[in-house]
Amino acid sequence: MRVVVLAAVAATAAVGLRTQYADYDKLCKATANGTVPEAQTRRRKKVLLNLHFQHGAGTYFCHLAKVNCERVWGSACNHYGDGGTSPHHIIVRDCAERRHEITVSKPSFVGLERGILSGEWCPDLYDYVVIVREPVSRLLSRRVIWGTNKKILDALRELLPLVGPPGAAGAVAPADVGRRDSILSRLRDAEEAAQVAQLDNFYTRALAANTSVYEGAFGATCTSDLDTALARLETFKFVTSLDYINDHTADARRLFRHSVLGWTNFSNAAINEHHAGEKAPTDILSTAELALLADLNELDRAVWAYADRRALREGLEVLALLNR
Repeated sequence: MRVVVLAAVAATAAVGLRTQYADYDKLCKATANGTVPEAQTRRRKKVLLNLHFQHGAGTYFCHLAKVNCERVWGSACNHYGDGGTSPHHIIVRDCAERRHEITVSKPSFVGLERGILSGEWCPDLYDYVVIVREPVSRLLSRRVIWGTNKKILDALRELLPLVGPPGAAGAVAPADVGRRDSILSRLRDAEEAAQVAQLDNFYTRALAANTSVYEGAFGATCTSDLDTALARLETFKFVTSLDYINDHTADARRLFRHSVLGWTNFSNAAINEHHAGEKAPTDILSTAELALLADLNELDRAVWAYADRRALREGLEVLALLNR
């Protein structure tokens, strides 16, 4: 029964691919003197999967995919069950199920707008790509999600003093776990608890490919989770930071072009000002609370720093090759 349901959903999605992106098909067929710029797509043996961190330029990445004639899934490039961090919207599908979906719908670029869960790490199917934004600015730009919910905000203010000092990876000390759990118990449901937990090293959680890490309580991430996340990120085929894109535009575009992406069209693809391009507000939390939030997300800052260094290094390597 499960296979039949999956086949029906995938077939429906394939129709969506053909109809929803008819305009993009027209765009692609009209560019480059009538040559559809799909040669790079055809050369790839795997589908690109963008690990989309909300408010971190993932929508920009998806739009670039569209204007470069990638075959995408849905308006935000996400598959069903992959398009949100809410526990109510997640559908876990193993690599065999994902292979079947790819066979039916034949996308070339998809998004995963949440963490990679146990059984979902599929390097034989996907070339993974990602843009990483400085973590505290990303969290603050998501204030419309958590900053307008008084219960979540109150819980965060009580939880932040429990954060360990820099160097302790922001973990809640064992002696404070009971206090933490008491604070979390006042939240309404799993949705609110998840929103609070995702303020704690979301990049590290998302990259661990471990459901227990991704869904762990606030203050539960540790340095071994970071080691796993960085090892996973090392295998990604394309990694950059939002800072690199903003500060080194020409170099970033050159890197986009001379990477697994092979993209050359950057027209009409501005970073969403309300999301990744905005100035992060600081009026929700006090200066001291912001400092604690940064301490808490020490692991994610290491992920972001890796992405920034890698983009800079690979950008210079591409430039050197082109100048030979």
